[in-house]
Amino acid sequence: MGIHSLSINNFRVFSNLEYLPSQHLNIIHGSNASGKTSLLEAICFLSRGKSFRTQNIDRVIQNNKDSLQVIAKIDHQNKLVPVGIQREKGNTHIRFNNETISRVSILSQNLPVQIIQPDSHKLVEEGPVQRRKYLDWGVFHVEQEFHESWSLYQKNLRQRNAALKQNRSSQTISAWDSELIKYANKIDQMRSKYVEHLVEMIPNYLKFLLGNIDFDIRYYKGWKLDESFESSLKNSFSLDIRMGFTHVGPHRADLKLQIQGVPATEKISRGQQKILVTTLLLSQAILYNKLSGKQCILLIDNVAAELDQQHQTKLIELLSSHNFQLFVTSIIPGNIWSSFQKDQKRLDLNSL
Repeated sequence: MGIHSLSINNFRVFSNLEYLPSQHLNIIHGSNASGKTSLLEAICFLSRGKSFRTQNIDRVIQNNKDSLQVIAKIDHQNKLVPVGIQREKGNTHIRFNNETISRVSILSQNLPVQIIQPDSHKLVEEGPVQRRKYLDWGVFHVEQEFHESWSLYQKNLRQRNAALKQNRSSQTISAWDSELIKYANKIDQMRSKYVEHLVEMIPNYLKFLLGNIDFDIRYYKGWKLDESFESSLKNSFSLDIRMGFTHVGPHRADLKLQIQGVPATEKISRGQQKILVTTLLLSQAILYNKLSGKQCILLIDNVAAELDQQHQTKLIELLSSHNFQLFVTSIIPGNIWSSFQKDQKRLDLNSL
């Protein structure tokens, strides 16, 4: 699944960058504003069609340019195939294996990218939206039916909510319920199965990085545990009518992260939170490798700023023992990666 060649054009500071990365470790270093994070951002854009730094992707197009391009050759079914994404202001064009495609999800499926970066702490500190994104990244990459089920659930949810806002009849509103229930139950089954794998894996890696800690992760499906979704939907009907939107369902799901029985944010320091988030994201990348038999691409932005020396060393030891294609950034090359036992390549952006 790795990237064998990468071409970045008119993306932030890069007018034209050509790079042949290592299949194991790539250390991207340079001074501030040299484009270290932008290179990771470009890889993320190629995989997901969006940035982890801004919601307005047009802002990453280089000044005085009309469009940007990110192109790569990747492993696909034991051969190298070209993939690319072009953004003109307001429009995105995607190519996969010399064919134009309409869905960025095809790129995402074939170029699985996970990111550990300074804003990753939002996974613990902020509300359920961030944790649903985390959960659904994992389910999307290991369950083939998830993307379609989630899209159809969202479509029916929008229709039901529109009927609620427009004060339509109860019969009109309820007309969307059967399809909503069908896809909600499918989504819940896939999420529940995936969380079981996470629950088995995370404590071991958390113990390795953080020591003995009473950590618990629990899946909240978006409605009461002791009720079926159909019953919860009926029981919340009067509230839905009064408020104008659907209150229960997979769109309200969450992962409850607890230390010693209380929310993690209330029990551990900010530094420990960073280690916890790193563990959650890394565990998910390891789980992808395990369940799919393929290789996850892992982006780590400025690990030195996130972890102290002791935890950096432990993280590198853990990364060395798994099969990732790594892209990591650093202001200076340093020697923290000297213990990494696999092939590595360094890109000095100051020399470009």
